[in-house]
Amino acid sequence: MCVTPIRAQHDTSRECYNFLIQDESGTTLLYATDTGWYEEETWHFLAGKWIDGIVVECTKGLKQDGYMAHMCIPEIIRMRDKLQAMGTLAPGAPIVTTHHSHLCGMMHEELSAVLAPSRIQVGFDGLTFPLEHSETAPLPRHTRSVPPETSALTLDSR
Repeated sequence: MCVTPIRAQHDTSRECYNFLIQDESGTTLLYATDTGWYEEETWHFLAGKWIDGIVVECTKGLKQDGYMAHMCIPEIIRMRDKLQAMGTLAPGAPIVTTHHSHLCGMMHEELSAVLAPSRIQVGFDGLTFPLEHSETAPLPRHTRSVPPETSALTLDSR
C-alpha cells in the first residue's frame, strides 16, 4: 500500500492534505475531505497520475458561498470533469461523497436526487463500493505490472 499526500486548500494557516491511496495492484483512490478547490500545483501534480475512484467531501451541498475550504456539488462535478479532461480519471469511475453537513440544508435522499444524474453516489457509514484498476491506466511508477484486480473500500466514521 502506498499513500501519497497532496496539498488541499482547506486552511491557509496550516498544511492540509488529501491522499492518493494505492494498493499493490495499482488501484488508486483519491480521498479528498476538507479540501476546497485545489491550487494549480496540486492540479499539476495530479496530471501525471491515474485515479480509479474518488471519495470527496460535499459539505456545502448546493451552496456556492464564499467559504473556499469546503466543496459544493457544482465544484465536485467540475472536479470530476477536470480530472477526466486531464486524462487522470476514467469516465465512469466511482465518485462517492462524504463529510456531509447540516449546513448544506439537504437530507441524504435530497443529495442523492441531485447527484444521481451526474453518476455521483452519496456516501453513508458502512458503504462499500468496488474500485477496479483500468487496463488503460498508465502503470504507476512504484509498482510492477500485475493483472487488474478489484479492491473495496468501506466508509465508516464511527
